[in-house]
Amino acid sequence: MINKKFVGLLVAVGLIAAVGIGSTLAYFTSKDNVQNVFTLGKVDISLRESSKDDEAERIEQGFKFVDVLPGQTISKEPRVTVSEGSQPCYIRIKLKLSSTPVEGRTTGITEENMKALVSGLKLGANWTLNSDGYYYYGLPLTAGQSSSNLFDQVTIPSNWGNATAGCTMNMDIQAEAVQSDYSDSIIEKGTAGNVTGWNLTQTEKDDLGITTP
Repeated sequence: MINKKFVGLLVAVGLIAAVGIGSTLAYFTSKDNVQNVFTLGKVDISLRESSKDDEAERIEQGFKFVDVLPGQTISKEPRVTVSEGSQPCYIRIKLKLSSTPVEGRTTGITEENMKALVSGLKLGANWTLNSDGYYYYGLPLTAGQSSSNLFDQVTIPSNWGNATAGCTMNMDIQAEAVQSDYSDSIIEKGTAGNVTGWNLTQTEKDDLGITTP
């Protein structure tokens, strides 16, 4: 009789244990997931040029001027526009001048000639020439906005003599932009608060970008 009760007790304990094990698999569980998507903005600009000279010949986005004489003033108005959909940005421009001498002649438009031409440019509002050779626009621009003209005209120095006759000079204008938001660490500003330079590691610092053959 005692043995039967003992066996029954063991069975009862076994059932309790089995119920206990089964209960560990019955907790409520749940999962969730959040996906983050980051779409980066862009900076997009266009460089445009106009001229009031009737004889100026349009070539792509620039102009071709022929039979130019020392002392002559040419209408030339380059400016930068921030494209629709672009983020706000700062802009800068570099001029690259090069010359082609007359075949068979050793002299022509010299580097000094071209520097004299560039130094005579009258800059538009908010433009500043930095020692790195870039012209910086002092204010940020937003989508749809345009800068003032970098300059309105170019005057050929009157001291360009016979050595420059028949030669060709090219003025390439290159515009660049960088985001204006979250860029304080790379931006240089003058006493008036206008932007006067960028500290980008890829910036090549030279004079006016003038090259000669």
